[in-house]
Amino acid sequence: MKNGTKALFGGALMACGMSANAQTFVYLDTDYTGAYGSFAQSATVGGPNDVASAPAALDTYSSGYSAAYGTTTMSTSQTPTSFRSEGMWDGTGTAGYGYGIARFQQFFTVTADATLTLTWDVTGTDFFASAIVLRDDVNGGVLANIDMSATPAGSIDIFVDNDLDYAFIGGLINSGFGPFITVANVAQFVEVSVGAVPAPGAMALLGLAGIAGVRRRRA
Repeated sequence: MKNGTKALFGGALMACGMSANAQTFVYLDTDYTGAYGSFAQSATVGGPNDVASAPAALDTYSSGYSAAYGTTTMSTSQTPTSFRSEGMWDGTGTAGYGYGIARFQQFFTVTADATLTLTWDVTGTDFFASAIVLRDDVNGGVLANIDMSATPAGSIDIFVDNDLDYAFIGGLINSGFGPFITVANVAQFVEVSVGAVPAPGAMALLGLAGIAGVRRRRA
């Protein structure tokens, strides 16, 4: 059986006037089969390489200075309702850009049927920031596959079922050896957040066709 970390934050939610059953993530240590583990990694040239695994990303952080790449900060973070990778370069160094990595492989479910919002902005990079992939973990059906080199900024909403396991793979990853962060002092990021399912009238606005036919996870 997989081990999971259930994110609880009821006091803050109640203070906002929300239900005690509001949607939060349940972060899982492994995939459906137990063969692959969750992890988060942040690293920079000239700095440390931080990896947290099983479960992923408990505020892992990395920042480093080098003569070529100045001070480049890469980080991953996790809260009950979101997980995020972020990078920033201070504009210094002889290379004229910052270089690093901040990525996730996160398996999860949710405490109640929910809407996931995937938001990203890598417009201050060389646009080779890899892809965002979200899929159901039981049969591999892809709910989202976003090529950030083609679409460097955006946001999409996806319905998720609390009876299913999901996998997210992505972050700030340069796929080549060229410049990465090219605009100084502007955060580049990928974030996944979870929220309430919209009212039925708004539900039609969500792209739900991609999740048809997914199987419920094994008890």
